Amino acid sequence: MPREPIIFHWDPEDDPDGNWQHVFEGHDVERDEVERLMEHYWDVRAAWTPRGEDRFILVGTSDTGRTLKTVFQVLHWAPPRVYVITCFPLGS
Repeated sequence: MPREPIIFHWDPEDDPDGNWQHVFEGHDVERDEVERLMEHYWDVRAAWTPRGEDRFILVGTSDTGRTLKTVFQVLHWAPPRVYVITCFPLGS
């Protein structure tokens, strides 16, 4: 049975403390790269709860061939959304 599409929550591009700046400008990862990875490769490696927030780690190979480590949490809104905290290439 197909999964529901993932809805991502990205902070505004001009928010210097937001996930957009951190992931796309700080770690040189493309938005499509991380979103496609999370939509197609759903192998969560670990989970922990800092400050009462469930966080998860996904490690996988993107469409571009890079191995990415993605840390995210699920925002329990209606409908639920994925908030990417960080995503960066491994081994670079």
